[in-house]
Amino acid sequence: MSINTIEINASPSAVYRVLSDAYCYPRWVVGARRVRRVDGNFPEAGSRFHHAVGVWPIELKDHTEVVDAEPDRRLVLSARARPATVASIDLRLESEGDRTRVVMVEEAQQGPVSMLPKPVRDVLIGFRNAWSLSRLKGLVERRPG
Repeated sequence: MSINTIEINASPSAVYRVLSDAYCYPRWVVGARRVRRVDGNFPEAGSRFHHAVGVWPIELKDHTEVVDAEPDRRLVLSARARPATVASIDLRLESEGDRTRVVMVEEAQQGPVSMLPKPVRDVLIGFRNAWSLSRLKGLVERRPG
């Protein structure tokens, strides 16, 4: 299990607004290429967005599903990029005055990524997620309002 944190100079509601916009994911999630379609009720539990991940010319088309959502507090996702991986991602938002601490917990559950030795898997996922959270911070802090 990989755990990453970052502090963002914005309220939990401002961070959650970005997390609630599936079309923003390719702008902050490292490896995400594009969003192909989004369910109209995203980010309600059970809703999905359909995406493509990878780098040209290799592109995996799959989806990410919301497992649980607590507006301005938490978003739990099941991200699929089969056959490479299926991962559980828990994004927790903790108010720190006028800032937000984002805690990202990810666990590879299926596919070749889940078969890597745990220390190797955690380092690789942790590196990617640190980079992703840095991009999320920049995206949230540049957004008006």
